Formats: sequence, structure tokens, C-alpha cells
Amino acid sequence: MRTIAIIVLATVPPLQAQPFQLKKNDVVTFLGGTNMVHLQRSGHLEAILTDAFRSAMPKFRDLSWEADTVFRQGTVIERWRTVGFGQRLAQLKRVGTTVILAQFGKLESLAGIKKLQTFIQGYERLITECQKVAHSVVLISPTPFEKPTNPLVPNLSAHNDDLAKYVKAIKAIATRRKLKFVDLFTNAQPNQTSNGMHIKTSCHQQIASAIAKQLGIKTGNSNLEHLRSAVVEKHRLWYDYWRPANWKLLYGDDSRRVFTRGGKNYIPFRDEWKKLLPRIAKAERRAWIIANGGKDPGQ
Repeated sequence: MRTIAIIVLATVPPLQAQPFQLKKNDVVTFLGGTNMVHLQRSGHLEAILTDAFRSAMPKFRDLSWEADTVFRQGTVIERWRTVGFGQRLAQLKRVGTTVILAQFGKLESLAGIKKLQTFIQGYERLITECQKVAHSVVLISPTPFEKPTNPLVPNLSAHNDDLAKYVKAIKAIATRRKLKFVDLFTNAQPNQTSNGMHIKTSCHQQIASAIAKQLGIKTGNSNLEHLRSAVVEKHRLWYDYWRPANWKLLYGDDSRRVFTRGGKNYIPFRDEWKKLLPRIAKAERRAWIIANGGKDPGQ
């Protein structure tokens, strides 16, 4: 009697992508344009991340700049900054970057489909440089253009077809390079912008929650306002350090003046500026204490 063996091949489901994680000593750096600048200033996303990974006590460094693109960032083209802090890679190393959240593509899409390949190449170069210091890079898509309520403001929503192709390209880059991707374009909520392009202050919490959800971060803590206020204060100090109002006094022509270098009865201006660093560290500790349920030590 012949025995027939039947082998049943079970279909193994693909492994689910690991949720976004922050480890001890991680430094999260934010890159992007105006919408990232405003999102960081509001503190919602950083508060969520601080709360979710409170045991790791991560640091956050905002390097975003208004009108930044994958081709040009304010931290690089600001000539006094490069004198003081070096080029982009040197700056990423300076702040201790290990994780990067980047949002680009909206301004670039205004150049149309003919420049899409140039954008892809530019983003690839930027990511390659970022990965020299960061073990994790997250690509966040732009939100759609909207028709502005003010008829005097240009209606950029006609560019959404092109922007959709840019978002598709960003997702393809993330897939190819095995990076996490956050889609804020597809199924975006309406009326998010103040002028058709920039996210309204009232929608920053919604945007932050959407990013957290797609990264697999639980946002069960409904009372983050106290922590957010501490994050906002820390960010204010960081902004004053990283983007001081007058670079000429630090590294420009005025840095050679007596009152900036100090004299018999003066503290050098650059030394005064550096005093922001321990204040930033203190503000960070305050945020960690609040996130971990401790008593607010105050400012």
C-alpha cells in the first residue's frame, strides 16, 4: 500500500512593523519648515513623546526653520551660524542627534512634477547625511494645501495633485530605506490651515496626535497640559540659544566690539549666551519630573 504524504503550507502573516521607540540617552532632532517650527513651538508632539517615553527621559532639539526645504536649511545658509556651529552634519553631532523626525515636500511640490526627481535625489542625500548620526529617521508627509478663506490669499489647493505625487515619492523613499513614514496627507481633516498652507494653532494637537497614532504611540494620558507648559518653556530657552536674535553679536562683525568681548567690568556677550545651556538642562529635568509623576520643581 502506497502512502501519500500531504504537506500543508501555512501562510505566515508578515511581521508587523515595530512601533516607534525611544531609548535612554536618545536625542530627537526635528527638521522641517514653517509647519514643523509651529508644531514644535506649540509643544503638543514633544509632550506626547516625553510622556510616552518618560522612563527613557529623551532630549528634543528643534532644528527646523521657516521655509526650509531638502535643498536649503536655515541652519546651514545662515552664515553666522555655520561659523559658530559648523555645517549641517556638525550641527547634528553637536546636539547629539540619534533620532530624526523630518517633514519636507510641501514647498518643493510647488515646482511641479518636472522637479520631482530632483526632490527625491535631494531628500535621499539629506537622509544619507542624517543616518551618519541617527539610528532612526522618520519621514512625515506634508498636509494638503487648502483653499484659503481670504480671497486675497493665493489658492494653492490646485497644487494638491502634484503634492500627492511628492507624498507618494516620500513614502517610496521610506519603504526603500526601511524608514518609518507618517502620512498626514491622505484622509487629512479639512480646515486645518490658517492661510491654505500653514497649520492653525488650534489644530496642532490634532496633528501631533495623528503623528503619534501612526507611530504606534499610545496617548492615553488626557492631562498633558501641565507637561506641555513645561515643554513650551524648555523650547523657548532652546530657541533663544539656537536662534538668538542677533547673530552678529556672537560670530559676526559686532563680536569684535569691546562690549561683546567684555572689558574690566563686563561679562563677554558670548559667555552670557552660553548660560542658556544649563537653563535648558534644568527645564528638561523639570519636564521629565512632571512626566514621571513627580512634584513640579518650578522654573
